[in-house]
Amino acid sequence: MKKEKLYTAVVTVTGGRNGHAVSSDNILDLEMRMPKSL
Repeated sequence: MKKEKLYTAVVTVTGGRNGHAVSSDNILDLEMRMPKSL
């Protein structure tokens, strides 16, 4: 049974673990930070 591709996205991440991620369609747009406990 072949599966059909439903959705494809491209996400750009800058700054590494304390950075920013945004998808090409702007559905995902978030700031990333390391947890304080680490």
